[in-house]
Amino acid sequence: LEDYYASLLVFEEKGFPSVTGLTTGLEWNSADTAKIRHKGLSWERASVLWNLASLEAYAATKQDKTTTKGWNLAFKGFQSAYSYMHHLKNQLSEGNSENDFDFHDRILQFWERTLLAQAQMSGYEMSASKRRPQHKVLSQLAAATAPLWNEAEEAIAAALQQQQQQRTPQQQHFFASRGQQQEEKWKRYAQAWSSFMKCKTEYHEACTPNIDEKEKFARLELSLRYGNDCMGVYELYETSELTEERFGRDLPPFLEKVREMYDEAFSNGGGGGGVEELREIRGTLLSKGPVD
Repeated sequence: LEDYYASLLVFEEKGFPSVTGLTTGLEWNSADTAKIRHKGLSWERASVLWNLASLEAYAATKQDKTTTKGWNLAFKGFQSAYSYMHHLKNQLSEGNSENDFDFHDRILQFWERTLLAQAQMSGYEMSASKRRPQHKVLSQLAAATAPLWNEAEEAIAAALQQQQQQRTPQQQHFFASRGQQQEEKWKRYAQAWSSFMKCKTEYHEACTPNIDEKEKFARLELSLRYGNDCMGVYELYETSELTEERFGRDLPPFLEKVREMYDEAFSNGGGGGGVEELREIRGTLLSKGPVD
């Protein structure tokens, strides 16, 4: 695919028919309108970048998630997928057709932030899988993940709203039957992950050495709040394959562990600290930007 993409660039540089010169056009299947047609090669190049990002993300999900090495490979895979999606978004930033939902700017932003969030979470899991994980480091890594999921949620919500306003009646009927339910699931998926990572942020901060008992109690209380928010989203959409594996399996026992620590902190006299007084935890983002 990378060689094919390079060939497309050469074709254009050598004078491949431009938008005005190509009369036959090229067709793609669309999530929005079933069939779309564009002249020139820009959308073909965009499709190649999309497939490269998909392949990298798929390979990342297949790594061994029981070892530090496996999580490191997953991080690198999601980082590469994010880079491809970032370049795709930039390539279509000018002249992007807002009638085609697949490559709508907000949709690409959603996937860009989602892939970056997945890379960050892989880095978090990589650190957590070490023999002696450091809670302070894990708190900072988790804290940097939640805003990425928030940005993903905002992007998909904006895309849905804008597209609903711009579609023709025929497009609205088509999208309602094929796309909108899936987009809503993605939105809730981002919401759930944001809450889960906030839950973990506060939990790890509460586990740091020498923390004041009142602050520990307040951190655990806040962790439970975020965990319950995540559980609420999960229970509302528990039939979705997007949430079943991680939230249905991992969230309940994690919340039980936080609850036990919360009760212990309360019995040790930790009650009375207000969550409103807690300082914000500064996140550490592992990704330094897209790779060329």
